[in-house]
Amino acid sequence: MLLGSVNVNLEQMRGGLAWYAKRYAADVPEVERLQYEAAEGEAREVKRGLWQQQQAIPPRQKGKRYQAALEAAASNSVMAS
Repeated sequence: MLLGSVNVNLEQMRGGLAWYAKRYAADVPEVERLQYEAAEGEAREVKRGLWQQQQAIPPRQKGKRYQAALEAAASNSVMAS
């Protein structure tokens, strides 16, 4: 995504603020794909942003955990009623 001439996706990856979603690699031009891979790799190497965590949780897994917690909370509140 461009904001003016700035590739926002690339800047987020450089800052360790986003994962490179490899499952969408086929939808990304090769030049950008290589930039994204390099940016994420560098952020991981220097432990920038989310890569400071011992075990960074991929968004898909985090979403599944969040959904499971919501369902458990809803189940508990129904039982308490």
